Amino acid sequence: MAEAHDSDSVEEVQLMAEWTDERMDDLAANMTAGFDRTDRAIGELRGEISTLRTDLEREIKGVRAEMKADNASLRGEFKAGIDGLRADMSTGIDGLRAEMNAGIDGLRAEVKADLGALNAMMFRFCIAAILVMGGLATALVGVLAVGPG
Repeated sequence: MAEAHDSDSVEEVQLMAEWTDERMDDLAANMTAGFDRTDRAIGELRGEISTLRTDLEREIKGVRAEMKADNASLRGEFKAGIDGLRADMSTGIDGLRAEMNAGIDGLRAEVKADLGALNAMMFRFCIAAILVMGGLATALVGVLAVGPG
């Protein structure tokens, strides 16, 4: 087993001996070219990322503007709806107030008429009572003046 290991080492030494300065220069040039390609690719990616960032910022600003406009529109619609409800409620309350005032005015007129009729009836009753009392007084005076029997 030790011999197989020694033979591997001999082969490695032979392979390394085959690497000439020219091949080392080729390797270095290929590595430099690879790094240059990587640098260019990274630069392109940075440019694309920058473009995407700019596009994204523009989109976000657009969405914000739309949302602001929508919010303003909704706010206006809500305000108009609330103002309409207030107007409807005010009209309804004014109508109820007018109905109540008309009802109260009607009740006042009825009570006033009833009080007037009651006053007239009481006046007639008082007159009738006075006449009856006057008649009783006259009859009593007549009975007293004539005497019993």
